[in-house]
Amino acid sequence: MVLRVPFEGFAETARRKLPGAEAYVAPRPFGCVVTASQSGRPLVLVSFARRSPTDARRALEAEGLEVREGEWCHDGAPIEAFEERSDLHVGAVAYRSGEAMPGLWVDAFLGPRTPAEVLRAMYEEFQETGELRDATFDEFVRAAEPNVVILGPEELTRLAMRSRP
Repeated sequence: MVLRVPFEGFAETARRKLPGAEAYVAPRPFGCVVTASQSGRPLVLVSFARRSPTDARRALEAEGLEVREGEWCHDGAPIEAFEERSDLHVGAVAYRSGEAMPGLWVDAFLGPRTPAEVLRAMYEEFQETGELRDATFDEFVRAAEPNVVILGPEELTRLAMRSRP
């Protein structure tokens, strides 16, 4: 049995449900997963934190838990932290470039964005890298003739599941 709790409540829940258990911290792409269990017990306590494993460890130690590197598994497989993808959005912009082929710009965001916000991020990146000079945002949009596509967590999961072997 897996019990998922918010990171802020992990230490208190571990003390209550698994007294004396050590917490284990393992890195994930957008933070870390924290687990606790005890041999012979059917419960694995799980939390995802949008912080580095080091920061999570310090916070848990400050709460009085003993913390180690690693993670408990459930039924022999690592526990997937669905939260690590829950806010991931991808913005892609096809645009008219100075080349024979159109350009394609892609970025990922934690949280939803509007097409205007995606275009603004692209514009700012092009300004920072020197690919764009002396053009206002409105001039850039008119010249680029952009087509913006934004993929949210549901679409990304659907695409990933569709292409699984």
